[in-house]
Amino acid sequence: MILASARSAHVVSVLVLSVVGFSHDDAHVQRTHVQAGRSANEDSLVILPGRLGPIDACDALSKVNGAFPGRTIRDTVYREAGSHWPAKVVLLKDGVLVFSSSWTDTARVWNMNTTSPSVRTRRGFHVGMRLGDIMALDSLEVELPEGVVVVSLKREGVGVLIDQTGQKRFYETFNFKGTPSAAMLPASAVITELVTGAGC
Repeated sequence: MILASARSAHVVSVLVLSVVGFSHDDAHVQRTHVQAGRSANEDSLVILPGRLGPIDACDALSKVNGAFPGRTIRDTVYREAGSHWPAKVVLLKDGVLVFSSSWTDTARVWNMNTTSPSVRTRRGFHVGMRLGDIMALDSLEVELPEGVVVVSLKREGVGVLIDQTGQKRFYETFNFKGTPSAAMLPASAVITELVTGAGC
């Protein structure tokens, strides 16, 4: 599975919330402006299995601070079922990059996601594309952690989340009968996030 945290279902739900607003306790949010480190131009950001831009899964979470000079970074804390874990949110012109740790390992990056159309997979897939545009180019697999439709792009090695309308149409077809499959995904579903990660 792309999201490798021991509590991936909870992390996926957090990722979904990040599309419409950060799921965090505002009392734990700080704004920092990064001044030094490797440059990460939005036009060149690529998401790969276990990697988003210059950050790899299992890198120290603090490494994010030096990887995006000139970008605003928000330190945030996610809370779920009595546990909490830190994350960093990088603000781009057209979306965000989110680097989160795990409730079992708060020092390293476990999960990464983006809402920015500027970030591309190896073959150019990005937020805003319709699933129909990639169905003939990749092998898709569907998982439903806590009811959220997560689509794995098997050849690219990353996952995607889709828009609410696409999820609704998927469930109208699936209707909790049998095993969910890629054939039940509507070609019109729009990608809203790209996700990747790895266990450390």
